[in-house]
Amino acid sequence: MTAKKYSADARRWLETLRPACLMSLLLGCFLAGCSATPSTVKRAYVPGETLELDNGILRVHADLDYGGMITYLSLSGEERNLINNFDRGRQVQASYYAGQHLDRREEGQHPAWSSWNWNPIGAGDTYENSPEVVEASSDGDTIYVKTIPLLWDMNNEAAECVFETWITLDGNRVWVTNKLTSQRTDDRWEAIPYHQEIPAVYTIADLNRLYTYEGDAPFTGAPLRQIENQGPPWVYWGVDTPHEKWAATVDEDDWGVGVYSPDAELFVGGFHGASHGDTHAAATGYIAPLCTRTLDKDTVFEYRFCLIVDTLDEIRAFVYQEEDIQ
Repeated sequence: MTAKKYSADARRWLETLRPACLMSLLLGCFLAGCSATPSTVKRAYVPGETLELDNGILRVHADLDYGGMITYLSLSGEERNLINNFDRGRQVQASYYAGQHLDRREEGQHPAWSSWNWNPIGAGDTYENSPEVVEASSDGDTIYVKTIPLLWDMNNEAAECVFETWITLDGNRVWVTNKLTSQRTDDRWEAIPYHQEIPAVYTIADLNRLYTYEGDAPFTGAPLRQIENQGPPWVYWGVDTPHEKWAATVDEDDWGVGVYSPDAELFVGGFHGASHGDTHAAATGYIAPLCTRTLDKDTVFEYRFCLIVDTLDEIRAFVYQEEDIQ
């Protein structure tokens, strides 16, 4: 990984976090010699490690090289990863948008992403750099990761904010809480409302059919809609018509991964590339529940979502249960 190149302001801001990094390292050294089990004490991370949860039904990985974002999801005991990892813009991850689009190519902005706005994402940047992990732990039930994310379009530029992620398993479901704490000192970007991905979810292309509900009778068991498009550009739904706060990519047997986001106001998604592919393929399915928020220089924004591994009928039934639909 290339050396980090921070601006003077970013370096001063990061200095305030170094004591936390040192404390995490010292805690790791202490726990390495401790005889307690992961179920009784939180184990500090080792840089570059992957934290894993496995409840006998599902297995999920939070890869610290990817900022603790979800890079792996499978049935327990199987090796078929349902998450796409073609580049650091995929995975299941936090991604936020603020401010007007700026041409920053003279500062290292990737030409393919110019002009672009303030866009910290959890897994890294388009140059394949990794974010800095400030703190990470797992007690066997919950994974916790705190990072300083990078701006997607820039080359190893730290965003002046903190990401926190909590991951737990509940049967065939993965519950995730994402929290953004902005601490920006710049005067570049204006406060503008944007659709925020809550979250961005990229699944393998073998789950090649995208289903959701959009219509006049949500939560009544009315027929689902299949989203058929080749993006980008992606398809939006739920903009002017009701929806059920979920969508799923599934295979020919209607089995796959559903995404339920209780705060979703609308959705965007579709497919890119061929109709088949594994975790490393360019081809992928994409789902992003969206809500509109204005992220200012000191905004704190938090949301919770759920990944459900099941059939379409069971995914929908779970959402109805969560929404208390009889």
